[in-house]
Amino acid sequence: MKGVPVDKVEISFDSGRTWTKSTVTNREQKGPGAKIFSWVLWEHNIDVREFLNSEEKTRGTVRVTCKCTDTEGTTQDKTIDQIVNVKGLLNNSPHTIEFNFIIKE
Repeated sequence: MKGVPVDKVEISFDSGRTWTKSTVTNREQKGPGAKIFSWVLWEHNIDVREFLNSEEKTRGTVRVTCKCTDTEGTTQDKTIDQIVNVKGLLNNSPHTIEFNFIIKE
């Protein structure tokens, strides 16, 4: 494990076919030469109206995949199925969440 800081966070709304850079808002600060093994906080603004259900114009679902790249250019490019990880430790794959929303007028 290298302990290299995160350089950028990217998200995808199409299962990883295309990626958009997000804004890192906070990162761990350590002294020069110290290893960093931590998450960063990030944000990304979207217009959820792009994800509206075609039948019901006030509800929708967004599926977001997130990956990071460190300052040496190493990125999270393997899926969980491609990582040999018997005990479930050191999972370094992109992560996906799905959420539903309702627009209240």
